[in-house]
Amino acid sequence: MSSEEISSSHSLVDSTLTRRGALGVGLGGIALFSAACSGGGGSSGAPSGGGPVPPTAQSELELLLARATYGHDAATHARAVDLGYEAWLEEQLSPDTIADGACDALLAAFPTLTLSSKQNYDQYYAQGNAARIALELRAATMLRAAFSKRQLFERVVEFWSDHFNVDQSDSLQNVLKTQDDRDVVRAHALGKFPDLLRASARGAAMSFYLGNYRNTATAPNENYGREIMELHSLGVGNYSESDVKAVARCFTGWSFQQTNSPAFGAFQFDPARHDDSAKVVLGHAIPAGGGVNDGEIVLDLLVNHPATAQFLARKMCRWFLSYEPSTSLVDAVAAAYTQTGGDIKAMLRVVLAKSSMTWALTQPAKMKRPFHLAASILRSTPFTITDATSLSTELGRMGHETFLWPSPNGYPDSSSAWGLGMLMRWTFASRLFAGDVAGVAFDPASVFANVPAVELARRADVILSGSRLSPTEVVAIQAYVDGAGGVDAALQRDVMALAASSPSFQTY
Repeated sequence: MSSEEISSSHSLVDSTLTRRGALGVGLGGIALFSAACSGGGGSSGAPSGGGPVPPTAQSELELLLARATYGHDAATHARAVDLGYEAWLEEQLSPDTIADGACDALLAAFPTLTLSSKQNYDQYYAQGNAARIALELRAATMLRAAFSKRQLFERVVEFWSDHFNVDQSDSLQNVLKTQDDRDVVRAHALGKFPDLLRASARGAAMSFYLGNYRNTATAPNENYGREIMELHSLGVGNYSESDVKAVARCFTGWSFQQTNSPAFGAFQFDPARHDDSAKVVLGHAIPAGGGVNDGEIVLDLLVNHPATAQFLARKMCRWFLSYEPSTSLVDAVAAAYTQTGGDIKAMLRVVLAKSSMTWALTQPAKMKRPFHLAASILRSTPFTITDATSLSTELGRMGHETFLWPSPNGYPDSSSAWGLGMLMRWTFASRLFAGDVAGVAFDPASVFANVPAVELARRADVILSGSRLSPTEVVAIQAYVDGAGGVDAALQRDVMALAASSPSFQTY
């Protein structure tokens, strides 16, 4: 966090917290955050690079686990240590080989995940229960992040979900986003980017969201023509306004089967609505009479363009490594894209290589987005979850309710976007450990049984982060315990909430 973000966070806390219970902790909690956030040492300082640096004792393997998963859990850490860096990474790059029965059992409670769009429309949407479809997908997304053993896959799915952002709140998107998540993003997340881009272009969710299903020769709609270049492939500055118009014309007639069809949501091309005249895209002449192939030519041009390799490489490096990735690293990832025809696994092998982590260890830490923060708490701590849908409301309070970003650019990946929302993040941690989130329960005895008072802070550090909190933060939490005048379940809940609210845990 920057000094400005820290200062703003302190003023919010100082003006809000005046007694124990307002955030689950009182003035001792304020002192913790004031001391720890102001540069007390370890990972909590704010160097000129723009954010806290990971603890100096952190190894490449530990940083890989921080970046390729949603947070610490003892089993994953032990598995990685046992396999070693390269073998663990390769295992994660082959998620189908990882048994995930426990997570699958959790997802069995959500029948809408496996239904076709037509089935979901008829059984839920048309019956006035569209909210169930949306809530089940959001809950499943959180449970997968928190409990799936296929952690890297889930991190990549989140990356592509933002890259190909679709706002679920827009009427039929309650139905179509489930299909998009399953058949577009998850089906191609670790495949080849050309296949992923094509699946998105033909997908009903993107067509509906950006209005391409209404894009016709007589009434062209340029939304998709612009966003497929600006956000999905080339990036800003690598196309002209004439390219936008031409690409829009190439995608006229691209639509999907409507709700009265058994194949609702399937791709459909209507030649009567297509502009079949000649076009020029990115300097490439597309002759008249091409029909649906006009759009396919555009897709080929985009996925083979050098700017696409660079744009995706930089974005991927930002996601996994640093807000300011080095040019040489971005070039190496772009080269992997070009050499393999857009193979996503090949790109990730460069992004997550041990040498990349060696470099990343010298860079400022990244700030967990609220979804990441929530998942990391759930992953590390033995909660009992009977209803995960309430977590969506909690994420909404922090500004990060899944699949509800209204703009096509997706939720931001920057510390500036999230650093001024610290009060709500701390409130979430307190509510979660206090048992104020419906359907999610925490029993302090599951963590602190037979743990003496003088070890409470260290125990919380071990559980939540695998001993990755800064020493300053652990000392400050223990000072809060020592000044409490006695240990009870409420104090133990406070300890976990403070540890989850500390700067080291808020970053990764």
